[in-house]
Amino acid sequence: MRVLYVNGSGIESIQNRTFNGLNNLQILHLEDNRIRELKGFEFERLSHLRELYLQNNLIGFIGNLTFLPLRSLEILRLSGNRLVTFPVWQVTLNARLVELSLGSNPWSCRCKFLQELSSWVSDNAHKVVDASDVWCYYGGDARPAYRRRLNVNETCSSSS
Repeated sequence: MRVLYVNGSGIESIQNRTFNGLNNLQILHLEDNRIRELKGFEFERLSHLRELYLQNNLIGFIGNLTFLPLRSLEILRLSGNRLVTFPVWQVTLNARLVELSLGSNPWSCRCKFLQELSSWVSDNAHKVVDASDVWCYYGGDARPAYRRRLNVNETCSSSS
């Protein structure tokens, strides 16, 4: 099997090594589900996976090792989730990645994280297909009342 569609299937969680045995899988559609977290070993042994669609879920946590086994990954869709502080610069370890979507997530406006995120998005603008939709949000809700654009030239004040 090279392509698997389980999008819009009401999936709430993926167990570690769920896709073992699908070693030749190249495209995996998991978008439009209710997945809340990826702990780190869900995609182990999917070294041929080229495209991973995770947009429009409820993902608020992604473990640091989650995408590391995906050595062939070219396209990764993470837009429309609940990501706040995922260190996106870790996907740089996926050397073949050419397209990444990050927009419509409530990214943190905390100074240090915001500076790193802004800088990374700016440096990788050729990969981030929805950079204009990457905002940081103030507040504690998934959709707070106030948002602001990323600005790579902004410096931190002592209060942020």
